[in-house]
Amino acid sequence: MKDHDDARGSASNPGAQEIHRFPKPLSLNTEMPQFWRREYLNNRYLTTKSVDYLENRMSDIFDNIMVLDWDTWKYKPSVTIDEGIYYSLPHLDFLRMMIEVAYEGELRGKEIAKANNKRKLIDAEKTLIDQMWAIRPEFRTSNKVFSTAYRNPETIFRFSAKEFNSSLLHSGKLRFSPSLAYADGALLPAQFDNENQVHVSNGGYYELDSEFWVCSFSCVYELRMYAEFNADSCLVIRDASEFKRRVVQSIYKHNSDNENDVIARAVFSPVVYYDPCKLADVETANEIHFLKHFRYAYQREFRATLIPKTTRPSTPVFLNLGPLTDIAELVSA
Repeated sequence: MKDHDDARGSASNPGAQEIHRFPKPLSLNTEMPQFWRREYLNNRYLTTKSVDYLENRMSDIFDNIMVLDWDTWKYKPSVTIDEGIYYSLPHLDFLRMMIEVAYEGELRGKEIAKANNKRKLIDAEKTLIDQMWAIRPEFRTSNKVFSTAYRNPETIFRFSAKEFNSSLLHSGKLRFSPSLAYADGALLPAQFDNENQVHVSNGGYYELDSEFWVCSFSCVYELRMYAEFNADSCLVIRDASEFKRRVVQSIYKHNSDNENDVIARAVFSPVVYYDPCKLADVETANEIHFLKHFRYAYQREFRATLIPKTTRPSTPVFLNLGPLTDIAELVSA
């Protein structure tokens, strides 16, 4: 995967979104679902999946469609319609995916529930009632862009505990975690994942035999992130380009001080979210570094990765960037 300014395709399929031309506008409530149902019959890709699989898939889709409304503090379904045209994230049309899962269940005489964990949404709403300080409308202006495209962000956000974000802001000591550290079942659902593994449409998967190091941010400022990550602060890095430059500079210093523990390169990119039912073959390790299951798509992750020159033990890497106060600010109570 290359660090494109506007990579509208997936890592394994760089093409643009599929376009259907209709003689007249169609209703998103009635006619489009009917069209999607007819299309699904021509490619019933879920036919071999179990009901449990369909239930879990629907729950993941539901978590991505539901967005926390800033005015009502309630989760609501969200779709992007601009000048009468309906848009989705390339290769991940969650509304269509929801219709297809529900229809597959209907064809089997089963009703597929839309959410397995509504309690999570209710708890998140209650948590945010006490976080009025988090309302920062100026950070939401670019969120619409990242709902329909992959591109390099100008500003990145780190949702975490205040003590950690404050330390990063003032000291510039940045922690990169081993990729397999995220496969720890004790982590929050928003964090838990096998970063060395990617599943593909034939039911198989690709897996890296060596670790890399990860530091994650978000391209968007969404209130639900505070609840998802048990965060009481957000570090807003306003100049992502300068931040990347400082990371690269710090690697030179790290390598000169650690001749037996050299970092070969750093790579920065938005994460591309994939549907395991449709993902084609993966060709490079770099694709695995920046591919994640669509259940995490609401995070719109921006990732910095470090690749070691040689295999090393599974321990974190710390880089010294220096204070970030000139390019960042802390949002907290």
